[in-house]
Formats: sequence, C-alpha cells, structure tokens
Amino acid sequence: MLTEVLQGELGHLKNKLEFVETSLIDKMKELQDREEKWKTMDEKVTKLIVNENEIVRMNVGGTPFATKVGTLVSIKDTLFYKLVISGKFDFKKEIFFDRFPDYFGVILNYLRTRKVNYNRYSKLQLEELFIEAEYYEVTEIAKYISSFLKDIRYVFFEVNDTYIAPGNITAGTQNIEHLNNYEDRSLKNGIVATTAGWIIIHLNEEWEIENIEVAGWNGNPNIFSSTNGANATIHTSKDKKTWTNVGTLPHNFGSFITTVNLTKSAGKYLKFVSTGYIGIGYLKVNK
Repeated sequence: MLTEVLQGELGHLKNKLEFVETSLIDKMKELQDREEKWKTMDEKVTKLIVNENEIVRMNVGGTPFATKVGTLVSIKDTLFYKLVISGKFDFKKEIFFDRFPDYFGVILNYLRTRKVNYNRYSKLQLEELFIEAEYYEVTEIAKYISSFLKDIRYVFFEVNDTYIAPGNITAGTQNIEHLNNYEDRSLKNGIVATTAGWIIIHLNEEWEIENIEVAGWNGNPNIFSSTNGANATIHTSKDKKTWTNVGTLPHNFGSFITTVNLTKSAGKYLKFVSTGYIGIGYLKVNK
C-alpha cells in the first residue's frame, strides 16, 4: 500500500516537473522569437535609412514640425518606428497627422532626450498628453502618466493591538475605508493602537511619497486623547521587511489636520511607531 502511494506521488511529481520543463521551453522560445523579431526590424530599419540625419517634415493638425529620421526610430515599437519599417514613409514628403498639436513637441523631445518635465503640467494637461502618447504608442510616457494620475488608496491596515478602554469600549472604528474618505475631516473615524503602538497602512501599490496630511483620532476624548501619537516616527517600506525612517509626527499632532513633509521615498507600506498610544483620524498620502 505504501509503495503504491509513493509511486503515485512520484508520478505526480514527474508530471509537475515535465509541465515546468515544457513551460520553460515555451518561454525560451518566446524570448528567442522576440529577439529574432527585433533583429529583423533593426536590419530593416538600417536598410531603409540611408542617412539617419535626414530631416523629416511633419504637419500635426496644421502645425509644422521637423526632426531627424534617427530620432523617429530611437525607440522601438512606437508608431513612428512602425511607419519607418513599413517602407511607406516617404521622407521627401510632409507627413500629416490629424491630431492635436500642442503635445507633439513634448513627444518629439522625449524621443530625443528620454525626459519629460511632468511637474509643469496640470492634471487636465497630463490627461491630454496621455491620449497623444497612447496614439503615437510612446508607452513610457503613457505608463508614467497612468501611474501618476492613479489615486493612492489604502487597502489594509495592521496594528500591534487594538486599544480597548474600561467598560470594553473600543477606540477607533478600525475600518480602513474611513481613512480612504478624504472628504470626512471630522477625525471621528480611523485607526487606533494601544501602547506601545504602531500602525501599518498598506497602499494599493508602490508610490513615491513626499508628504502626508494627518491628524489624530478624536472620536471620544473621554477614553482617548487626540494627541496620542505625537512625535511618533514615520517609516516607509517596499516589502514590509526593510523600513526607512522618513519623518516624525509633530508635537502638535492631534485635533488639527497637519501637513508633514517627509524625506522623499518609494514605498507600498507606511508605518507609524509610537512609544505610547497612537490614533490616526485622518490620513492623506501625497505623492
């Protein structure tokens, strides 16, 4: 009986190993096919471009632009790159794009320098630039803007332990969605931890964090002081293993929403560590 069980487990293990081997072979073939595809494209581009410094003139929605052929093919898989390898790109004629011209120069400059000063644009302008970047298939710009415009949300929280006052009264609503409601500035909803307290907030993805707007929990002053948590240290982490100290809650932390500037860092987790009790009644993480 034991022999049959062992044979069955070995057979199952063999099937799993064969599946893994097949998957690895398929993945290697996919990578090889992709490499051959890019090699073929590069050879095609080289043959088509006699002189990469040749000037190409374009008209975007009635506004003239000009750049070098080498600039247009500097990033693979863009619309410009595909037009060049199609063989239908007549460099001696003006190319017309029936598009909004305001951001075309930004896209051309990105092809030249790989840089965009996103901070100079409003949210509406970034949304417009995103649409144009998607059309021209400049995915690096589109991905950055998509991430930049996405809202930071809190998906989970942890505490060292919940604070329960005499009479079995729990401090805090202990509901992460209450912190996601930035419109609620009452400070009566939030997360509270007992002494020596820490609170970890899980973000929906990794973000560059520069400052936070924060205040203490003010739900019941008879059982919990809103100043609990003053001078707590603030930490960020990408993996919840390695933490970076990025700032401190101010001594006047409590009944008023305060902006706290942090050492800029990337993190998916935000941790508040106090030597005493701590409560968070409002939290807005700014990127």
